[in-house]
Amino acid sequence: MKILYFSIISVLCVNTLWSNAWKKTISKDGVTVYKRTIKGSPVIEMKGTAVVNHNIKDILAVVLDYHNYKKWQPNLIEFKRVKTIDSREFIDYAAFKLPWPISDRDLVAHTKIKTKSNTNVQVKIRETSHTSKSQSEEYVRIKMARAHWSLQSIKSGKATRLQFISRADPGGYIPLWIINWIGKYQVVQGINRVRRRVRQKKHNIAILKNYRLHHMQ
Repeated sequence: MKILYFSIISVLCVNTLWSNAWKKTISKDGVTVYKRTIKGSPVIEMKGTAVVNHNIKDILAVVLDYHNYKKWQPNLIEFKRVKTIDSREFIDYAAFKLPWPISDRDLVAHTKIKTKSNTNVQVKIRETSHTSKSQSEEYVRIKMARAHWSLQSIKSGKATRLQFISRADPGGYIPLWIINWIGKYQVVQGINRVRRRVRQKKHNIAILKNYRLHHMQ
């Protein structure tokens, strides 16, 4: 459960009228974590926030580089972009290795990138019933998964305010308390893995042209 997409396992509720206020839970490794309950869902929604001392393009070059997800997401078995709707909207498939005796999971997700300005980018991910990838007996299909990366350029482009929100139900017979407990640390790990990847300079800003994001400041 230590991966970008499976951080999905523990996202942003579409209608905040159905959610409660955020409550701070912990601060760990430079990441502040909040939680809130969503009406009608037993799964707690988690939010991690941090300031990363790198340009927004550096962060985006990690978050969007799906070809290299497996290099820094240790539990990711497979990731495929199965359909491109346009340069900022996709159908993706991911499979995840989970610790024994929990069965491995997979997910078909709709990913959409939005820009509010030259200094603000949103990446939203949610489950989809798209038939581009049929369900395999090898995995338990994740039925509900929401994730939301928010990037805001600050300090005249010298830093980025990074936020990651996650909520999902992995299905099967995983106890609810485990799902919610793991969720708290998933947002911390997700942000720190992105931050570490940038620090190691293992990213390529050139890929942003594929998403029409090379103009970001």
